[in-house]
Amino acid sequence: MGFSLGVSGVKTSSEAFLRLQSRLTQRDRTLLNWLYDHQVLTTAQITSALFPSPRSAQQRLLELMEMKLVDRFRANRPGGGTYPWSYVIAHTGAVMIAARRGLQPPRPAETALARARIATSTQLDHTLGVNTFFTDLAGYARRNPPAELMYWEPTMYRYIHRLEPDGWGRYREPGHDLRFWLEYDTGTEP
Repeated sequence: MGFSLGVSGVKTSSEAFLRLQSRLTQRDRTLLNWLYDHQVLTTAQITSALFPSPRSAQQRLLELMEMKLVDRFRANRPGGGTYPWSYVIAHTGAVMIAARRGLQPPRPAETALARARIATSTQLDHTLGVNTFFTDLAGYARRNPPAELMYWEPTMYRYIHRLEPDGWGRYREPGHDLRFWLEYDTGTEP
């Protein structure tokens, strides 16, 4: 008996799905969770947070694309030029994360619409700025154990005392345990 992952309308057996999961590292799972939660990350952000070099990041990202777990786009910048390659969760990756979290899996059209919204968003600079802060912090912690970014969550659905921060996190290193909200200001708000 198979179930649909929504990849090109093909039914995939649960055995094939489990084989796909068995090819993932903990780093891959972290990346997929981040993409599910934070929408978009650039190659540089992913490299900083999770990989020892750009080459190893690029190679693994291409493998994850071949597995149809991540997708990428290169959006045009307002005023000319393009953004760097930006990675989003692909439909198979979104189904996998939703299953692990006990959530209703998205339909293929929902995943495609989310990708289009991210790629054309007027807030892309802001989203990438917020994500840069956290990926830089995660990268610093990775290179300086036992420091650790304990969690990083978007706050688009959390309002704390009428505050609407862009993210919240918990960072820990010996002698320090910091819980914080992040407001990323691009100079567009009064």
